[in-house]
Amino acid sequence: AQAALAQALEQLSQNFDVVQEQRIVAPFSGTVEGMENVVIGASPTRDTNDPISLGTLISDDFLATFSLSAVDVAKVEIGQLVLVNVTSFPDTPTLQATITEISSLPNSDGVAQYEVQAAITILDDLSITLREGLLVDIEIVEEVVENVLRIPSAAVSYENRQAQVRVLT
Repeated sequence: AQAALAQALEQLSQNFDVVQEQRIVAPFSGTVEGMENVVIGASPTRDTNDPISLGTLISDDFLATFSLSAVDVAKVEIGQLVLVNVTSFPDTPTLQATITEISSLPNSDGVAQYEVQAAITILDDLSITLREGLLVDIEIVEEVVENVLRIPSAAVSYENRQAQVRVLT
């Protein structure tokens, strides 16, 4: 048994370079689903009736894809913050995403709409599993201001042209 193992290891070592040249590598990490008629070590032949499907590559990263009008697309840029609410799961916290791609060409459906993609940041404690095709609401963050307090305009009063807010203690 040990001699057979040693022989197999030697054969593997000799064929390692050949195997390396036949690798298929995706430019992202993920999962392969739907492989059909794939046999390890087999080569497809030209006259076969059995099609080989290497499946679908499913990225570990999730993108929110949405369309904007020509007026609105002019207001966004790559790297801009987007807030994503998964409407299928209303109790899920708002997720953050970053715009990664803005189409240069409009969709060909009458009114000019431009496709935008934003990469979603997945939280470690996310209670749901994101899947392709989930519906989301998108909010594009135009500006982030820190160290400010937001109050309703009805809480502001004016005295001698000076804005005042009454604080209840």
